[in-house]
Amino acid sequence: QVHCGSEYSRYPRDGDQGIRERFEDLPPEDDYIIFELHPDSGEVALREYAVDMGADLVICHHPHVIQGVQIYNGKLIVHSLGDFIFDLSYPKTLPSMLAEIHVGPDSVDAAAVRPLYIEGYVPVEAQGMLGRNILDLLTHYSKLLDTHLIRMPGMNTATVFWDTTHQRFYEESYDTLALVEEGDGMRITRPFRMTGEGYVTEIQAIQPDGEVQIRYGRDLLLWGNMEDEGADPWEINSDYESYDDQFAVQGRRSIRISLPSGLGDNYVIQFKKRFQIDPSRPHSALGWMRAENVRDTGFQFRFYTSRYDGGHSYESMPVELDGDSDWIPVWDDFYDLEGNWRYINTRVTTYPPYYNTANAWFDDLVFIEWADWDLEPVNATTELPYPNGYRYAQVRVESENAQQVIVRYKREWPFVEPEFQGVIETANTNSD
Repeated sequence: QVHCGSEYSRYPRDGDQGIRERFEDLPPEDDYIIFELHPDSGEVALREYAVDMGADLVICHHPHVIQGVQIYNGKLIVHSLGDFIFDLSYPKTLPSMLAEIHVGPDSVDAAAVRPLYIEGYVPVEAQGMLGRNILDLLTHYSKLLDTHLIRMPGMNTATVFWDTTHQRFYEESYDTLALVEEGDGMRITRPFRMTGEGYVTEIQAIQPDGEVQIRYGRDLLLWGNMEDEGADPWEINSDYESYDDQFAVQGRRSIRISLPSGLGDNYVIQFKKRFQIDPSRPHSALGWMRAENVRDTGFQFRFYTSRYDGGHSYESMPVELDGDSDWIPVWDDFYDLEGNWRYINTRVTTYPPYYNTANAWFDDLVFIEWADWDLEPVNATTELPYPNGYRYAQVRVESENAQQVIVRYKREWPFVEPEFQGVIETANTNSD
């Protein structure tokens, strides 16, 4: 168990080469810190060398963020467990994990990962969607290390697979999505979450009226669904603001702002911390709102050049509610974040009504970082790597008349139950 890895980097190492161009114009006093979610090649080589010299297991900590796991020559390397008891509060340092290791007669022969979250400097179990999002993140970065870390359907842990050639189950789902005008002869669906268990490996647009483009992405918020799952990122600090368990899109609760008439200004609930984004990538925001007697109600975003200070750009979602409405989805695409907007804060807001009381509910907010559009999908089909952490997709069609598109996506997971579960059950049975 080694205290090693890069922390508080001021420049990208080779594990982060894709973001190097963003740092050429930063002033020396800029507070930008890179937390390496992917270890650089020197760190990987050193840990592989430990295995070459006879280590059965290598576990590392120091970068303050979780990193992927790796099977190298049949041995397990856990590149960073993240923080556990520590005083950092950067959003990227808050997801964490426990590694559960089983030692067989000859060596480590099974392992699983349990997601954690550091809330108020206390490690707690990350449950529900929060836990699954953390595991999706670890799955993605383990895949970059040629290792399969897989969450089986219905489980809140992920199992390390020593072999990447295992047989797989698969299921197919179909969604019918409306197309809206985007401009320049294009029509587009709103971003949508591909439901179900397993990992999406194929997306297909069926019977589109025109040329098709498809893209997929991951949610950067991790904790935007308003549920009590281990994280509490929102600043709820007045009697007019609360979590509400009466109305929700899915799950058990939403956020509500309830305002009587006669108050002077709007009320805002925002994240406690700004989170980091890559301004060179396209993004989309998607959220749900419900309204009773509201005025100028909606989601807002502020983009910043600095983690704490600096100028900001202010942008509202394209839909603001007035009056009454059942739950509706609202979304916006951010194709080009001009300037060094490397941090973002998210807000929900409503103004006092002209009479009586206004109630505004907000739920299931996501901020998606997209892969590039697949401009020439084969038979309108885009393939994704397996396994992965991508849960969102969007389709656009070169057409002025198409009204909807049917989207088929294929999900896969291992054919056999993870060996880890049987090994642990056997160990517990024989523990007497």
